[in-house]
Amino acid sequence: MYLLFLRDRPELASGWRSEDVLASTRRNQKLPDAIVMDGDRPQLVVEFGGAYDPGRVEKVHADCATRRLPYELW
Repeated sequence: MYLLFLRDRPELASGWRSEDVLASTRRNQKLPDAIVMDGDRPQLVVEFGGAYDPGRVEKVHADCATRRLPYELW
């Protein structure tokens, strides 16, 4: 996903933070595959959801909606 962002959306790729980087800062919160940051502010949540069941998609949506964050499921 990152490589596609780097090629097609370089302005967003520069703020890419993978789940490996995010794991240490996310306590009692959903851990997305990546978050695109704008400085210290989350701009976009990115999830690879190809194998997600409807319940998991609903949880991703609810978490992002609660935090008023746009998201993309790939």
